[in-house]
Amino acid sequence: MLHTLTACLTLIAAEPLSTSARPVKVPALITLISEVDVPAQESGVLTRVYVRAGQHIESGTILGELDTTDAELAASRAQAELEIARAEADNELKIRSAENLHKVTETELQRAVELNRKYPNSVSDTEMDRLQLTRDSAALEIEQARHDLKVLQLRVRLKESELEIARRELDRRRVRAPSSGIVVEVDRNAGEWVQPGERVFRIVDASRVRAEGFLEASHATPGLANAVARIYVANADGTEETLEGRVVFIDPELNSVNGQFRVWAEFENRARLLQAGEQVIMSIFPGTGQNVESVEPPVSDESERQP
Repeated sequence: MLHTLTACLTLIAAEPLSTSARPVKVPALITLISEVDVPAQESGVLTRVYVRAGQHIESGTILGELDTTDAELAASRAQAELEIARAEADNELKIRSAENLHKVTETELQRAVELNRKYPNSVSDTEMDRLQLTRDSAALEIEQARHDLKVLQLRVRLKESELEIARRELDRRRVRAPSSGIVVEVDRNAGEWVQPGERVFRIVDASRVRAEGFLEASHATPGLANAVARIYVANADGTEETLEGRVVFIDPELNSVNGQFRVWAEFENRARLLQAGEQVIMSIFPGTGQNVESVEPPVSDESERQP
């Protein structure tokens, strides 16, 4: 029986109906889509707290800062070592000196060869061997100088990586907001010790919320997937606001105990009309989800507002 009901729910999610279908009313609970516990990444003394509860922040905002003295010194040292490595890697004097020496030895050898050509045996074989060996050694000095320069250039890359690591270690001591939202909890004060993974701040984003409810199997209507959903909110002055969203999840399995299945929709929480934990009646319009861009929202009906 359960397998049959599961298969039915799968077909319900896939099969669209006419937009004229009557709304399905679902008692729903409002929950937050985005709520984040922001931990410390390193251990140390929390030296600064830059935000307070209730403050709206953007993603990447520095919420607090641990003691950064040692990390700043390490980053400064890595920066200095990188500058030294770059200065050494830019110095080609050894190569030029070796090239000049090679030119001199090559010239001396050619002069000896020319002298022997004009005046045979003017330069002994031993001296010729010495001049040739000196010329070859000078050529090797050029290769060695170029090799040393290449090593120095590789050392620059190593020092760049070390500097990046030092800067990352410094940044890990700054507690940043992973997302935009409102700071709802500040768990530590300046001067307190924190451990890695320990929550320091809590951020919630109430600009978008989820309405989650349960439907009886008998209310499983075709075309629920991505269907238009509405919540009607009464203002204090008696006027009414309408929030419109879309169904984003339909549980493919029924609960074997109560015969219900979960469904939820997401809404842009305009003007913060909905509060997390609030219970509402959500109206879902089957058959309005087959083409999000082209479907016209259904016309409001007074019967939609009745529980």
